Amino acid sequence: MSDIKILHISDTHFGAHDDSKCTALVHFARSWQPDIIALTGDVLDSPLWSAYFDKANTFLATLRQNCHGVYIYCIPGNHDALLGRLCLGRFWRRLQLNTSYVDPRMVRGQGICVICVDSTHFSLRHLNNSGRFDKKRESQLEGKLKILRNDPGFDLDRAIKVVLVHHHPIPTPTAAAEKILYFKNAGLFLNFAVRHSVQLILHGHQHDPHFTRISFGSDRDDDVIGVLSAGSCVKADNSKAETSCCGHFYTVSINTERAFVTAYYYHSSVNRFVPLDEFLVSRAITSDPRMVSLHQLFSVAENGHMEAFETRMYERTLDGPCFVAVNIGVDDESDDCAAIELLELKVKVGDNEAAVSWLEDKPRSKKCKVAVGAGRLGARFRVTIEYTWPGGFRGFLARGTDSGEFSIRSKGVEWCTVELALQDDGRQLEPLNVYYAFRDRIKQSAGCGARQYFTIDSPHANGRISWTARIRTAPPVVTQD
Repeated sequence: MSDIKILHISDTHFGAHDDSKCTALVHFARSWQPDIIALTGDVLDSPLWSAYFDKANTFLATLRQNCHGVYIYCIPGNHDALLGRLCLGRFWRRLQLNTSYVDPRMVRGQGICVICVDSTHFSLRHLNNSGRFDKKRESQLEGKLKILRNDPGFDLDRAIKVVLVHHHPIPTPTAAAEKILYFKNAGLFLNFAVRHSVQLILHGHQHDPHFTRISFGSDRDDDVIGVLSAGSCVKADNSKAETSCCGHFYTVSINTERAFVTAYYYHSSVNRFVPLDEFLVSRAITSDPRMVSLHQLFSVAENGHMEAFETRMYERTLDGPCFVAVNIGVDDESDDCAAIELLELKVKVGDNEAAVSWLEDKPRSKKCKVAVGAGRLGARFRVTIEYTWPGGFRGFLARGTDSGEFSIRSKGVEWCTVELALQDDGRQLEPLNVYYAFRDRIKQSAGCGARQYFTIDSPHANGRISWTARIRTAPPVVTQD
């Protein structure tokens, strides 16, 4: 599979454009042959003039004619939505584009999902230059992505994800005019991008070419999002400088592992765009499979032993053999330690016994890795883990209360379930108290009983989950003659 080629242009400002720059940009596109052209707003200098729409449509049609099979994505900018909904409706009607806000497609054998965010927000001040991303826009995109995630014909988790937006999600320090952030609720927008493993954010607005990497570390420290702030690609410029921000665009060669970005500037002396800067956005490459689901059952034996049975579902991230890490143990309040040989650990991959290599042996915690044989990319497999920790729940029986805490390290886990069961018929468990930031995702048992559980749907990577269990004496069983 070869890289997907994206041409990122912005702020064309037709009506205040330079025909020479338009010609040079078309010549470049014909030579480079992008798969995707991303136009991130301010297509028009004003949406009030029909002649400006004619110029824009002619330019876009010329790009299509010269770039075989190219798909053009476009979002509005503050100039396109000058007077709010009235002009924004005119923008979509008059511009000859048909863009979905969440669009999946296969390009060069790879899945890519382009997410178009309309950040325009009506305001008379500063030509409506204040962008917005609110809960309504987030929920609309979330709904579309949820439908796409359940589409068996497209693997959203493995697809390249690129977001197009007009306004700045983070400030560009080189812009003298940008003393504040022109994006309301930028934190909500960036949180959305992180949760959906977005690789690149493309925007324009201030005509300030700038490249930034955001390191968010939700799964690994080298997880980053590249943010490309484009200049105005073809706007007329009175500057005497050889290059300026009015005559700038990016090319992106992207795959699931990295994005290679090149910045191009227009040189008036030669009437063409030439490359000046290069940037790299890389993702960590790992053979570790992705966890899909997790089911843990902890049984409290009458002698205080902790009997554990765990089922995990994984999905392969690379072809070939891989390893699965297994961490087991008891909480720090337990007085009981256990040697490895006393655990009687049994691990299966599918229906076959698996080889285990011990990596860590501490009094209350052990760590090992499980060898998983070769398989194809994307294939799912089941791992079952069974062990007994002698005396691991003795303190629980004595105190009548116990707690646990863990976090899901993998992104994209569909669900996790924790069950706790008492083997002593003379006692009952109260409903588990579960502490999790996203309480709307928790499903759990109600009422006292010998078995309690909770399930969390779509847990966040690194989201801490803690729970507390309490034992009460079961009421006597009343029989009737």
